[in-house]
Amino acid sequence: MYDFWSGLLLGDGSYQGNPFQKHKWLAIDSAHFTRWLSLFKATVEECYEGDKADEAMARASTIADVFQNKMGLKKP
Repeated sequence: MYDFWSGLLLGDGSYQGNPFQKHKWLAIDSAHFTRWLSLFKATVEECYEGDKADEAMARASTIADVFQNKMGLKKP
């Protein structure tokens, strides 16, 4: 997880995987994504500030939307 976010936000190339593959078979629904996004944003707001914090929250929202769309949980 550290490598994923570091690679995404800092471009350090440390993550070489496919995050969707790790999630697509989980028994989760839109409520799980809503809760994850709420906790993620609260943690970022509590611990960080500035452009990278804003970017992290925006990217997390996009990731949640994309994953839900791919899993058939949300219409595009």
